[in-house]
Amino acid sequence: MNLVVLGIFSYSFIGIGGSIFLMIGHGFVSGALFLMVGMLYSRFRERLYFYYGGFFLMLPLFCLFFLFFFFANISLPGTCNFICEFLILLGVFKNNA
Repeated sequence: MNLVVLGIFSYSFIGIGGSIFLMIGHGFVSGALFLMVGMLYSRFRERLYFYYGGFFLMLPLFCLFFLFFFFANISLPGTCNFICEFLILLGVFKNNA
């Protein structure tokens, strides 16, 4: 969230727009990850990683969605958070050039 503050204080249209979109994207991606972890816990009632072995064989689509949201959370290029962070940095560098 430090990039959101950086984008807001860049005082450029691109930086502020990127900050707004990053807040929305972060809320969506983090909410999806918390929902998926909650679904896992409510199904298996276990928190130890040892018992989740072979999970891809049981729920392959769930694992693919979890992997997608995980990569979106770390801002892999092509996801919404990467584009927003790029806009913030573009706004900051444009303002300082």
